[in-house]
Formats: sequence, C-alpha cells, structure tokens
Amino acid sequence: MSRWVLGLANTLETATAVADQADDTRMTFWEHIDELRRRLKVVILVIIVLWVLFMTFRFEWISVGPISLPLLYPAFAADQVPVANQFFLIILDYLKPSYVQETALAPWDGVLVQIKIAMFLAFVVGFPVIAYEFGGFISPALKPSEKRLVMRMTVPVVLLFFSGVLLDYFLLLPWTINFLYTAQTNMGIKLYLLPIDSFVSFVTIHLIAFGLAFQLPVVMYSLSAVGIIKAEFWKKYWRYVTVAVFVIAAIITPDPSGVTMLVVGTIMMALYGVGYLASKRAERKREAALRYGDAPP
Repeated sequence: MSRWVLGLANTLETATAVADQADDTRMTFWEHIDELRRRLKVVILVIIVLWVLFMTFRFEWISVGPISLPLLYPAFAADQVPVANQFFLIILDYLKPSYVQETALAPWDGVLVQIKIAMFLAFVVGFPVIAYEFGGFISPALKPSEKRLVMRMTVPVVLLFFSGVLLDYFLLLPWTINFLYTAQTNMGIKLYLLPIDSFVSFVTIHLIAFGLAFQLPVVMYSLSAVGIIKAEFWKKYWRYVTVAVFVIAAIITPDPSGVTMLVVGTIMMALYGVGYLASKRAERKREAALRYGDAPP
C-alpha cells in the first residue's frame, strides 16, 4: 500500500514538473520590450481616460425613490465644478482645521491643483488595472504554478492598496495635520495660511505612499510562496528590516516632526509581522504540495 502511495506521489510530482516545463517558453529581449509596451499602453490609456473624466465631468446626486445615487454629468461650463474640484473641496473640508485659511500663492495654482487631483484619482481608481497589467507582464517569466499565484495575488494587492489609502485618509492624515498645526500654535503663531498646491502635493503623496507601503505582506508572501526567500529569513533579519522600514517611513512622511514617521513605521512593522505569518503558512503549503506531488501555491 505504501509503495502504491509513493508511486502515485511520484507520478503526480512528475506530471506537475512536466506541466511547468511545457509552459516554460522563453521570450526574447525584444518580445519582453514589446510586451512591456503593450501593457504600458493599456495603463496609460486607462489613466488618461480617467484623468479626462475627472477633469471634465462632475458628480450630481439624483433621487430614485428613497435612494440617492451619484451620476456623472458634463462640467464644461465655467460655473460647473468637475470631479477633481469636488474631491479637493471634500479633502479640504475634512483635513483642514477650521482656524486655517487656504490660499493660492500663484494665479495658476488652481489649475495645477485640479490637474494633480485628477491625476491622483486616475491612479487610485485605475490601480486595479495597473496591478493586473503588472501581473500579466511578469507572468511569461513564471511557471504555471507561479502564474496562478500571481493571479490570486491581484485581489489582495488591490484590497491592501485601498486599505492603506483609506486608513491614511481617515485616521493618520487628520492626526498628522492637526499635530503639525498644534506645534505651530505652541510657537505663538497667530496667522495660519495653507497654500493649496503644497497641501494637495502633501496629501496625495502621503496617500499613495501609504497605499503602496501596504503591499509589504503581499511581497513577503509571494517571495516565500515561490521558494525565493525562506520564511525564516524574515524572522532572522527583522532588526535590519526595522531600521529600513523606519528610514522609508521618514522618506514617505514629508513632515519633519518625526511623530508621523513613528506611526507609519509601527504600522509597517505590524504589516511585516502579518507578512511573516503569511510567508510561514505559504512555505508549509509549498513543502506539503511538493512532498505529495501537487503544484505549489
């Protein structure tokens, strides 16, 4: 009986290896470049379409019975506010303290702010397409079992990105901005002016950086799931990672106070812990799958 089970396991392992080898088609350098060009074309097209949409259309709420639904309408007239401006007013109202006065330092600041907000929204809304196209670009270099992992990772990547953006917007950014203005109050400052261009740059960079930082568990899990890095590696070098994480946190938090860096660094280290646990689980599944001849996750 044991001889039959071992024979079946060997057969399944051989079949998996053959399936992986059968799909192991090598692309030339120029084929990779052409694939990259095709993927980038899709990403750029999606971002441009969304950018134009957010620059030239506006949201209006209509009532359908007891339900209110947002609909897009053209906003070509000078007195009509496009989505980019609507979103700017929302974040300004939510994040700006009531005693701070927004201001424009140059005549073109309003246009620059609208362009930046529309680009930010295009990137965030189009991120699922960006993640999918990136996965599609690296797929030809992977075995079939690894391709399945990439496809399965697309949804967690998108969910983690949006989780990072939302957590930053609703929790971290309000606290950070209030803390920075409190520090100015303690210095005796009486007049608080907020240049809208600097404000939008600070907010959008902060949100995108935090969304990308939330990809840490996915990166760790993927590297361990395909056998590139052992889960024990993440545990062994956690002290070095801690230093690197706080350096990165200092880079992606533009304020000089250091408090935001500590908050971001702590959250990233919590994500690192989640990534380690997920990597350990993925490694166990991979070893079990290879032992019994199944395809690794």
